[in-house]
Formats: sequence, structure tokens, C-alpha cells
Amino acid sequence: MSHPESPEQSKSKKQPRLQSVKGMNDVLPVEGIHWENLEVMLREWLTSYGYRLIKTPVLEPTSLFRRGIGEVTDIVEKEMFSFVDRLNGDELTLRPEFTAGIARATIQHNLTYAAPQRVYSMGPVFRHERPPARALQAVSSARCGSTGFCRTRY
Repeated sequence: MSHPESPEQSKSKKQPRLQSVKGMNDVLPVEGIHWENLEVMLREWLTSYGYRLIKTPVLEPTSLFRRGIGEVTDIVEKEMFSFVDRLNGDELTLRPEFTAGIARATIQHNLTYAAPQRVYSMGPVFRHERPPARALQAVSSARCGSTGFCRTRY
């Protein structure tokens, strides 16, 4: 039978301080307005050139990145945040870049059937590496690209 701790015993045990994961920082309200302004400016600029937003999941099957980036690259071998889903055994990865997810969405939803697409994405990407001083493992990133355009050959 366990005995309840006295108040003195409770105080002597220090609770771990809640902190963000090393290399992953919070954007606080004072900085948030600058991020919002940058994102609005980027969206307006990209849409003025005919680019449209595509949002893909932050979490994708690990096989997508192995296939898309290459099995023997530094990103796949040691820089991905990957884990096995305990519920169903799926191998999942936090996206280390946008290209593979956009390619998957383009194929899955047949986006280039009717016409070529100009798309852009914004959001977090994740790299699992030992960060040097002040380097981040989660960064905000933007990417734009075109799919389905034929290349003229001369």
C-alpha cells in the first residue's frame, strides 16, 4: 500500500519544465504579424502569375519519400522524422519537402487531365538531424512548381 506524499516531498521533486522540441520553435504573436504579412505577399504574388494553392498532408507514407527522393539519399537514410503507426503498422513520415506530396496528389487526383497546373505550397517541413547551434528541424517553407506542361523540342 502506497502512502501519499507530504507537501515537503512533493516540493522536493521538480517537475520537468515544458518546452518545445529542440530545433522546433514557436512563432509568438509579436512575430506572427510579420509571418502573416509575408505569407499574404507571397500568395498575392504567386496568384498574380497563375499559381494556385495546393495543401498536402504534413504526414505521408514513408514509401512516398523513398520512391520520390531516392532510397540512398541523406534525407531518406538519416534526415526524416519517421515512425510506425501503432494502430495499423503503417510507416509514416513528417514531410521533409513538398515535391513528393504534390506529385502524389497530382497523380491521385488526376490534376493534369484537363489542363497543366501551376501550384504552390506553404507550411512546415521537417528534417531530423542533429541541429548545429540555432539551426531548426522544423522550418516554414514555400514551393511553387508547374506540372503537365509539354516541353517543346527543337
